[in-house]
Amino acid sequence: MKELFKKLVVAFLFLAAVPVFAQVPKNADWDKPSSFGPTPSVTPEREIRKKVNLSPMDDEGKPNGLKCGETYQVDVTATQRVEQCEGFDYTPLYDRAKFLADERINQIQCAQTDDCLSPYRWYGYWNWTCKGTEATVQVTEFVTCPAKGATLTAGYGTQAKTDKKKPLDKPKGGPPPSEPVTNGEFVTESGISQNVDWALACDSKPMPVAYTYEVNSPSAQALETGMGKSALGRNFEFYFKLAEAEAKKYHDQFKCSPPANCKLNPFKVDSASWTANGGAQTITIVINFTVQCVKK
Repeated sequence: MKELFKKLVVAFLFLAAVPVFAQVPKNADWDKPSSFGPTPSVTPEREIRKKVNLSPMDDEGKPNGLKCGETYQVDVTATQRVEQCEGFDYTPLYDRAKFLADERINQIQCAQTDDCLSPYRWYGYWNWTCKGTEATVQVTEFVTCPAKGATLTAGYGTQAKTDKKKPLDKPKGGPPPSEPVTNGEFVTESGISQNVDWALACDSKPMPVAYTYEVNSPSAQALETGMGKSALGRNFEFYFKLAEAEAKKYHDQFKCSPPANCKLNPFKVDSASWTANGGAQTITIVINFTVQCVKK
């Protein structure tokens, strides 16, 4: 009996230590602005905002299929807290900004037709600088599905060999990332920590993350007023699933440091909200989740 009691106590303590996540309610009303789950009680340690305009794509339901002759751009601004600007090494932050841009551009596909060539990509802007207690790296990367005979630009390369232990004397290319983007994405990533390492220690405390996905869509006006599905036949659930997929990809970028018996917690939505702005034609999904490395 004592052994059974001990096992029950251990099981209870284990379950009590596991964070409880809210699940998407089965009866969620996707036809109007709403939310579920508890309001986060702490400031997110990582925050990423992605503002998307999918007009160059074949359809907003196929966010990777670029129309022939169209160009898609990804603007990334990555920031990090620093103790002081002097002597700061921008390399990890540069790597992070480049990764965010490259990862998205890598997903873009062109139509398989005789008139359309394979995706062609180039970097149109680079800058890294520091002010006060915040270091920033910015990059703009383009991809196009060129028609035969189209004129292509060489761009500014990866800047891999450029010294990153000091700010750039002046930006490479231009213009700098800005919003709203009419043919692509405007992405910002920031954190309250001075560490941008994506390898987490085993049994690390849960890291709260807020992921905001804002998409420009003609569905916004109908959804803002709670009129139900838009003329495209889509409600908030369609856009929530787009955002959820993006948030999961972000979660899965984290890795666990040794030992080998440590693993990343499964992705689960803690809380979320969905709203629409008919005047701006935007739909905004905010997803909160945690990242943690735990022993198997």
